[in-house]
Amino acid sequence: MVPSRTLMFDNRLREAFIERVRSAKPPSHPRFRIRVKTGLERSSAVLVPLANVNGKASILFTHRSLILKGHRGEICFPGGRLEAAETPEQGALRESAEEIGIKPANVQIWSKLRPMLTRSLRSTVTPVVGLVNDSELSSLAPQTNEVQTIFTVPIQELCTKYRYTHFKRENGDWILPAFTSTEFTVISSSSHQPYTPREYRIWGLTAGIVHLTLTTLCPWLYHAKIDIAVPT
Repeated sequence: MVPSRTLMFDNRLREAFIERVRSAKPPSHPRFRIRVKTGLERSSAVLVPLANVNGKASILFTHRSLILKGHRGEICFPGGRLEAAETPEQGALRESAEEIGIKPANVQIWSKLRPMLTRSLRSTVTPVVGLVNDSELSSLAPQTNEVQTIFTVPIQELCTKYRYTHFKRENGDWILPAFTSTEFTVISSSSHQPYTPREYRIWGLTAGIVHLTLTTLCPWLYHAKIDIAVPT
Protein backbone atom coordinates (compact mmCIF):
# COMPACT_ATOMS: atom_id res chain seq x y z
CA MET A 1 0.00 0.00 0.00
CA VAL A 2 1.34 3.45 -0.93
CA PRO A 3 1.35 5.74 2.15
CA SER A 4 -0.77 8.87 2.04
CA ARG A 5 1.22 12.00 1.28
CA THR A 6 -0.69 13.73 4.08
CA LEU A 7 1.10 13.14 7.36
CA MET A 8 -1.12 12.44 10.35
CA PHE A 9 0.08 11.69 13.88
CA ASP A 10 -2.10 8.64 14.44
CA ASN A 11 -1.53 5.15 15.84
CA ARG A 12 -0.84 3.74 12.39
CA LEU A 13 2.03 6.18 11.85
CA ARG A 14 3.32 5.60 15.39
CA GLU A 15 3.43 1.82 14.94
CA ALA A 16 5.14 2.12 11.55
CA PHE A 17 7.67 4.57 13.02
CA ILE A 18 8.50 2.25 15.91
CA GLU A 19 8.97 -0.67 13.52
CA ARG A 20 11.31 1.35 11.30
CA VAL A 21 13.36 2.35 14.36
CA ARG A 22 13.70 -1.30 15.36
CA SER A 23 14.76 -2.43 11.90
CA ALA A 24 17.04 0.52 11.06
CA LYS A 25 20.57 -0.37 10.02
CA PRO A 26 23.61 1.69 11.11
CA PRO A 27 25.58 3.64 8.47
CA SER A 28 27.61 1.32 6.27
CA HIS A 29 30.39 3.65 5.08
CA PRO A 30 33.42 3.37 7.43
CA ARG A 31 34.11 7.10 7.55
CA PHE A 32 30.77 7.62 9.30
CA ARG A 33 31.69 5.38 12.20
CA ILE A 34 33.48 7.88 14.42
CA ARG A 35 35.50 6.77 17.44
CA VAL A 36 34.67 8.64 20.62
CA LYS A 37 37.64 10.35 22.28
CA THR A 38 38.85 8.96 25.59
CA GLY A 39 37.32 10.49 28.70
CA LEU A 40 33.70 10.28 27.55
CA GLU A 41 31.53 12.88 29.24
CA ARG A 42 28.07 12.14 30.60
CA SER A 43 25.57 11.48 27.82
CA SER A 44 22.64 13.76 27.01
CA ALA A 45 19.14 13.37 25.64
CA VAL A 46 16.79 15.71 23.80
CA LEU A 47 13.07 15.58 23.15
CA VAL A 48 12.00 15.79 19.50
CA PRO A 49 8.46 17.12 20.07
CA LEU A 50 5.90 16.28 17.40
CA ALA A 51 2.88 18.59 17.38
CA ASN A 52 -0.21 19.42 15.35
CA VAL A 53 -0.19 23.16 14.65
CA ASN A 54 -2.70 24.95 12.44
CA GLY A 55 -3.76 21.60 11.02
CA LYS A 56 -0.18 20.69 10.03
CA ALA A 57 2.05 17.94 11.37
CA SER A 58 5.02 19.84 12.80
CA ILE A 59 8.17 19.59 14.90
CA LEU A 60 8.84 21.93 17.82
CA PHE A 61 12.18 23.71 18.31
CA THR A 62 13.73 26.25 20.66
CA HIS A 63 15.78 29.29 19.65
CA ARG A 64 18.60 29.84 22.12
CA SER A 65 19.11 33.30 23.56
CA LEU A 66 21.28 35.77 21.66
CA ILE A 67 22.88 36.94 24.91
CA LEU A 68 24.47 33.60 25.82
CA LYS A 69 28.24 33.16 25.65
CA GLY A 70 28.06 29.71 24.07
CA HIS A 71 25.81 28.40 21.29
CA ARG A 72 23.87 31.66 21.25
CA GLY A 73 21.17 32.04 18.65
CA GLU A 74 21.28 28.36 17.69
CA ILE A 75 18.21 26.24 17.01
CA CYS A 76 17.92 23.30 19.40
CA PHE A 77 15.63 20.70 20.85
CA PRO A 78 14.84 20.89 24.56
CA GLY A 79 17.12 18.59 26.52
CA GLY A 80 20.39 18.26 28.39
CA ARG A 81 22.71 15.98 30.32
CA LEU A 82 21.34 12.86 31.92
CA GLU A 83 21.46 12.51 35.66
CA ALA A 84 22.83 9.36 37.29
CA ALA A 85 20.69 6.26 36.55
CA GLU A 86 18.34 8.33 34.37
CA THR A 87 17.06 6.91 31.06
CA PRO A 88 17.11 9.05 27.89
CA GLU A 89 13.31 9.22 28.00
CA GLN A 90 13.30 10.44 31.61
CA GLY A 91 16.05 12.96 30.99
CA ALA A 92 14.49 14.39 27.84
CA LEU A 93 11.14 14.89 29.58
CA ARG A 94 12.71 16.39 32.71
CA GLU A 95 14.82 18.87 30.75
CA SER A 96 11.89 19.81 28.50
CA ALA A 97 9.78 20.59 31.55
CA GLU A 98 12.58 22.72 32.98
CA GLU A 99 13.26 24.60 29.74
CA ILE A 100 9.85 25.20 28.17
CA GLY A 101 7.26 23.92 30.64
CA ILE A 102 6.14 20.73 28.87
CA LYS A 103 4.36 18.47 31.35
CA PRO A 104 5.71 14.90 30.96
CA ALA A 105 2.18 13.49 31.32
CA ASN A 106 1.17 15.39 28.17
CA VAL A 107 3.84 13.79 25.96
CA GLN A 108 3.31 10.37 24.36
CA ILE A 109 6.77 8.88 23.86
CA TRP A 110 7.04 7.11 20.50
CA SER A 111 10.64 5.91 20.51
CA LYS A 112 14.22 6.93 21.06
CA LEU A 113 16.59 7.06 18.07
CA ARG A 114 20.20 5.94 17.97
CA PRO A 115 22.67 8.28 19.73
CA MET A 116 24.60 10.95 17.84
CA LEU A 117 28.01 12.38 18.64
CA THR A 118 28.46 15.98 19.68
CA ARG A 119 30.93 18.24 17.94
CA SER A 120 33.64 17.56 20.55
CA LEU A 121 33.40 13.78 20.00
CA ARG A 122 33.39 13.40 23.79
CA SER A 123 29.70 12.77 24.42
CA THR A 124 26.56 11.47 22.77
CA VAL A 125 23.02 12.80 22.47
CA THR A 126 20.04 10.45 22.27
CA PRO A 127 16.96 11.87 20.50
CA VAL A 128 13.62 10.88 22.05
CA VAL A 129 10.63 11.36 19.74
CA GLY A 130 7.29 12.12 21.37
CA LEU A 131 3.89 13.56 20.49
CA VAL A 132 2.78 16.62 22.48
CA ASN A 133 -0.93 16.90 23.32
CA ASP A 134 -2.62 19.68 21.37
CA SER A 135 -3.90 21.27 24.58
CA GLU A 136 -0.37 21.55 25.95
CA LEU A 137 0.97 23.93 23.29
CA SER A 138 -0.80 27.06 24.53
CA SER A 139 0.77 26.71 27.98
CA LEU A 140 4.38 26.44 26.78
CA ALA A 141 6.76 29.30 27.57
CA PRO A 142 10.51 29.77 28.09
CA GLN A 143 11.34 28.77 31.66
CA THR A 144 14.99 29.82 31.52
CA ASN A 145 17.04 32.72 30.14
CA GLU A 146 18.71 30.26 27.77
CA VAL A 147 15.55 30.01 25.64
CA GLN A 148 14.44 32.97 23.56
CA THR A 149 11.65 31.52 21.42
CA ILE A 150 9.62 28.32 21.10
CA PHE A 151 8.42 27.65 17.56
CA THR A 152 7.22 24.87 15.27
CA VAL A 153 8.00 24.03 11.65
CA PRO A 154 5.70 22.01 9.36
CA ILE A 155 7.23 18.65 8.50
CA GLN A 156 6.21 19.15 4.88
CA GLU A 157 8.46 22.22 4.73
CA LEU A 158 11.38 20.42 6.38
CA CYS A 159 11.07 17.66 3.78
CA THR A 160 11.48 20.10 0.89
CA LYS A 161 13.71 22.95 2.13
CA TYR A 162 17.11 21.47 2.86
CA ARG A 163 20.67 21.74 1.63
CA TYR A 164 23.92 20.08 2.68
CA THR A 165 26.84 21.32 4.75
CA HIS A 166 30.32 19.77 4.99
CA PHE A 167 32.08 19.32 8.35
CA LYS A 168 35.76 18.47 8.80
CA ARG A 169 37.26 17.00 11.95
CA GLU A 170 40.61 15.49 12.87
CA ASN A 171 39.40 11.98 12.05
CA GLY A 172 37.55 12.73 8.84
CA ASP A 173 34.79 14.76 7.33
CA TRP A 174 31.11 14.21 6.72
CA ILE A 175 27.96 15.81 5.38
CA LEU A 176 24.92 17.00 7.30
CA PRO A 177 21.74 18.60 6.02
CA ALA A 178 20.77 22.19 6.81
CA PHE A 179 17.10 23.16 6.87
CA THR A 180 15.43 26.54 6.45
CA SER A 181 11.93 27.62 7.46
CA THR A 182 9.78 30.63 6.63
CA GLU A 183 6.51 28.87 7.44
CA PHE A 184 7.26 28.53 11.16
CA THR A 185 4.74 29.30 13.91
CA VAL A 186 5.89 31.04 17.08
CA ILE A 187 4.39 29.33 20.14
CA SER A 188 5.94 31.60 22.76
CA SER A 189 8.77 34.12 23.16
CA SER A 190 10.65 35.58 26.08
CA SER A 191 9.32 39.02 26.99
CA HIS A 192 12.92 40.14 27.49
CA GLN A 193 14.02 39.11 23.99
CA PRO A 194 11.10 39.73 21.58
CA TYR A 195 13.01 38.98 18.37
CA THR A 196 11.71 36.84 15.53
CA PRO A 197 13.69 36.48 12.28
CA ARG A 198 12.14 36.17 8.85
CA GLU A 199 13.74 32.76 8.44
CA TYR A 200 15.06 30.11 10.79
CA ARG A 201 18.09 28.04 9.78
CA ILE A 202 18.51 24.63 11.38
CA TRP A 203 21.98 23.11 11.08
CA GLY A 204 24.62 21.06 12.89
CA LEU A 205 23.62 18.45 15.45
CA THR A 206 19.99 19.59 15.50
CA ALA A 207 19.75 19.17 11.72
CA GLY A 208 21.27 15.71 12.04
CA ILE A 209 18.58 14.77 14.55
CA VAL A 210 15.89 16.18 12.24
CA HIS A 211 17.33 14.07 9.43
CA LEU A 212 17.23 10.88 11.53
CA THR A 213 13.67 11.67 12.58
CA LEU A 214 12.36 12.36 9.08
CA THR A 215 14.02 9.34 7.47
CA THR A 216 12.30 7.15 10.04
CA LEU A 217 9.01 9.01 10.41
CA CYS A 218 8.12 9.76 6.77
CA PRO A 219 10.60 8.27 4.27
CA TRP A 220 8.05 8.68 1.47
CA LEU A 221 8.18 12.48 1.95
CA TYR A 222 11.84 13.03 2.84
CA HIS A 223 14.37 11.91 0.26
CA ALA A 224 17.77 13.10 1.54
CA LYS A 225 20.15 10.14 1.33
CA ILE A 226 23.14 10.64 3.61
CA ASP A 227 24.69 8.72 6.49
CA ILE A 228 24.97 10.23 9.96
CA ALA A 229 27.95 9.61 12.23
CA VAL A 230 27.40 7.10 15.03
CA PRO A 231 29.70 6.37 17.99
CA THR A 232 31.95 3.32 18.17
